[in-house]
Amino acid sequence: MIAIWQGLFIFLSWLNIFLFVCLTIYRISQDYGAPKEVKEFRWKLKNQNMTFDELILEIIKVKGLDKEDFEQLKSEMIEFVKERREFS
Repeated sequence: MIAIWQGLFIFLSWLNIFLFVCLTIYRISQDYGAPKEVKEFRWKLKNQNMTFDELILEIIKVKGLDKEDFEQLKSEMIEFVKERREFS
């Protein structure tokens, strides 16, 4: 009986390693074909504290919009957040 538990433990350990390797490969491949702006945006979201205005400027850069659309995009995002808040 102990041999079965040991075998099961070894199998589950290798399964955990296999899942870890697969998830690591998936994360790396997720950014493989992305444009440089998108990679930079994802990095900034993970590693920097940005204000709402900085976030909107980064979205404008990623989408390739004019910086003149800043106020319009900002108001649209605020309305979107308000709508989402009402439904929650």
